Amino acid sequence: MREDETTMGPSAARAKAAPRPTLRFVFSGAAPSTEQHALRPGTTLVGRSVDSVLGIKIETDPRVSREHAAIVVDGERVRVVNQSQHGTLRNGARVEDAVLDDGDVLQLGDSFAVFRLVPA
Repeated sequence: MREDETTMGPSAARAKAAPRPTLRFVFSGAAPSTEQHALRPGTTLVGRSVDSVLGIKIETDPRVSREHAAIVVDGERVRVVNQSQHGTLRNGARVEDAVLDDGDVLQLGDSFAVFRLVPA
C-alpha cells in the first residue's frame, strides 16, 4: 500500500509530532558537561537543592541558587522564569520571565545550557 495524503503512515505521524523541548548543559561549574534533560509539560525547577527526579539538580556549581530558575512548558511555548537574586541570563541578557527559542543559551551561575527543540 502506498502512502499518500489520505494514509496515516509512520512518516506522516512523525511529521505531525511536536518537537520535544530539551535543556542540554554544556558547562557546569568548573567543568564541561554532557547532561541533557527532556522537559515535561508544566514547571521544572533548576537549582542546587532541587529534587533530581522532578527537577534539574546542579550540584557542581556553587553560584547556582537553591532554586535558581523555573522552565515552564505550556503547549508549544517554553519560558524561563528567574527565581534567583543572582539572575538568569538568556543569550547574555538578564531576564525575569522570557520565552525560549530553539538555540537560546541560558546562564545560571557559572553553568551554561542550550535550549533545543528536538524532533520527535
